[in-house]
Amino acid sequence: MFLSAATGGCAKNEQMMVASGETPAAEGKVTTEEGDNGNTAVRVEVKHLAPASRVAPDATTYVVWVHPLGQSIQNVGALKLDDDLVGRLELVTSHKTFRIIVTPEAQATLSTPSHRAVFTVDVSAP
Repeated sequence: MFLSAATGGCAKNEQMMVASGETPAAEGKVTTEEGDNGNTAVRVEVKHLAPASRVAPDATTYVVWVHPLGQSIQNVGALKLDDDLVGRLELVTSHKTFRIIVTPEAQATLSTPSHRAVFTVDVSAP
C-alpha cells in the first residue's frame, strides 16, 4: 500500500485509483495540489502493474488520460514502468474536476484510448 505523509503549507489531495480485473495486484494513486497560476499539479503513481503487453498483446506502454467532465479526453503522457513494475508520471492541467484513466496502448501518441482502462479515478482537485 502507498503511504502518505502530511506536509505543511500545501493542500494535497490523494486518491486511490480503482484497478481493473485485468490487473488485480496493481495499486495506484493520484495526488493533486494547486500549482502555479491556479493550475492543478497531478502525480500518478502505480506499483505491481504488469507490463502493458501482458494486458493487451499489441501494447508497448501505458498512457495516462485526463477526461474533464463534458470535454474531450486528453492524452497527457506515457507511464513507463521500471524493472520493479513501478511507474510515475507528473503533469499539470488547468482543470479542477476530471477523471484520470490509464490504458495499455501500442503507441504513446494516440488521441483516443484503444483499450479498456486498467485504472480509473475521479479527481476533484483542492
